Amino acid sequence: MTENKNRLDSNSIVSKLKELILILVFTLIAAAVAIILSDILVFPLTYYSISNIDIFNIAFKYAFISFITATFLLILFFKVRSLYKDENSIRDIIKYIILKPVQYLGFILLSLIIVIALIAILYIIFSNNYYLLYKLSGGI
Repeated sequence: MTENKNRLDSNSIVSKLKELILILVFTLIAAAVAIILSDILVFPLTYYSISNIDIFNIAFKYAFISFITATFLLILFFKVRSLYKDENSIRDIIKYIILKPVQYLGFILLSLIIVIALIAILYIIFSNNYYLLYKLSGGI
């Protein structure tokens, strides 16, 4: 019986040593790149944020708001484009864009109402628990 041996699977010590050296070299390269990038990008940004806290906070706030807005608009654009490619009419697309957020908001509000009702019921049960225990223990 002949064994089909994969030429990438080698059991010799020399080939295993070559693999380990290659992994070591790539690890060192990755570490060096990470250190260089952190020195070039992260350190100046951190130094600036510590020396100009108010300006950095304002810039970070506007960058965060811009990122969230851009993400929302991209998601909306791709959804409208996919609805348009599926040959939906403009009226159906507008109805979908208006109706979906209302449905999600309704779902969130319904979930909140259910959670609030559950917490209220548990509060009532546990707040009257001493009385129930008193009655169960034969108290008058």
